[in-house]
Amino acid sequence: NTNNGSAKVYEKFSNVLRKNYTQIRGGIRKQLSCLETCAENASALASAKPTSAKPPADDFGVCFARNRAMVNASRADFGLVPDEWADLVVAATTLKRLDGAPRTCLFTEASSNAVAAAVARLQGDRSLELFDVLLEPSTPPFGLGRRWTRIAAKVEGLRGVKASHGEDVGERILSRLGRLVDYARQPFQITLWADADTAFCDAGELVRRARLLAQLGAYDVRLAEYDLVKVSRTPRARDAHVA
Repeated sequence: NTNNGSAKVYEKFSNVLRKNYTQIRGGIRKQLSCLETCAENASALASAKPTSAKPPADDFGVCFARNRAMVNASRADFGLVPDEWADLVVAATTLKRLDGAPRTCLFTEASSNAVAAAVARLQGDRSLELFDVLLEPSTPPFGLGRRWTRIAAKVEGLRGVKASHGEDVGERILSRLGRLVDYARQPFQITLWADADTAFCDAGELVRRARLLAQLGAYDVRLAEYDLVKVSRTPRARDAHVA
């Protein structure tokens, strides 16, 4: 009958709800566990000690990273792979050719001679000094101590898996972990970390706005999701573009 049919429908619906609830609860627990692990790793990275002494501070500068690049010091051409340096050289050139260009730094395992060779090969001459400061990048265990053993095992398991542009996933993770630690080692009081595919248009305005952003709140690190020259002219709106 109708009551019987309603009871069966209700029971079936209740069972579905219970099943879904169990799955959702399990999913939430997994996410919470993942968040706790991520928070633990982020905390460890934030508190990690730099692998070398911090250079003397300057006012403002732009930093680039070309860590874990192919370099062979025994070869006359240093065994450089042009594709690994092309974007970086173009980016630094667009900056250094501007009037009032700020100082620059580069984190790389390559020696000053290898960097000069890469610039000369791609730029055609050595007349423009692209990088004022060269620093050794951070390497494993990144100051993480015993925590690194567990992380290293997971990274090793990703070797051979290809990321975008054919890059090895494990190698990319090591590169990015090194950069995270290097954020605490910049040689300038105010530092803009720039990607290697960045094009610079106005050095004076860049420096002015970067200094202004540094004064808008007590932040150690800010993420600029928009370029610093083309955003709104009001400090409030400009700050809204920065996390």
